[in-house]
Amino acid sequence: MNWMRKIGSFGLAALLTLSMAACQNSESTSSASSAGSQASSESTGSSQAESQTESQASSGSESVEAETALDFLNAVWDSFAEEEKFPAAGGDSSEENMTMNAPGKFSVEDAAILDSTLGFPADAADQIDDAASLTHMMNANNFTCGVFHVAGEGSAEDVAEALKENILKRQWMCGFPEELVIVTVGDYVVSTFGTKDILDTFQEKLQEVYPSAEVFCEEAIA
Repeated sequence: MNWMRKIGSFGLAALLTLSMAACQNSESTSSASSAGSQASSESTGSSQAESQTESQASSGSESVEAETALDFLNAVWDSFAEEEKFPAAGGDSSEENMTMNAPGKFSVEDAAILDSTLGFPADAADQIDDAASLTHMMNANNFTCGVFHVAGEGSAEDVAEALKENILKRQWMCGFPEELVIVTVGDYVVSTFGTKDILDTFQEKLQEVYPSAEVFCEEAIA
């Protein structure tokens, strides 16, 4: 009878061992399946997020990071290689804002100076609240750039149109620029006039820094 009890005990232990092993295998399989499903879900979600990001980028929906017009213009100028830069000055004539070989802040308080220097219409000065400039040091007709931030609920397109009309009708001294290009980037309006080769390089750099930039006008100046 003892040997029968021993055989029975061994048999029961074997069944328990097999049962536990089967449960562990089942749990492992279930865990692996769950992990695989989760990884697949995460991969799908990641792919969808990347696709959405790429779609947003391709549509030019990124926001302009520049906090001021000067920051905006500095970002473009800093993207120039040293050999691509030209002798330049920036800002208005005040000691505080005037700079050499770099963009400078341009006060929006004096509408007449905005008009005579950058071509911004004096009667539209109340539509902007910040500005910056960069000008060819040897001849402003070689290159002059003004960056203007549209105030409040104003329209960048309206400001760009007023700017275009004012520059095209102005009286030029010491010759005249070859071309006028006006670009809008969010709440910023960028006007450039000068020789075509410098304008082409500037527009290329601008587009690289701000892919959502839209050309409002590109016209020869007669």
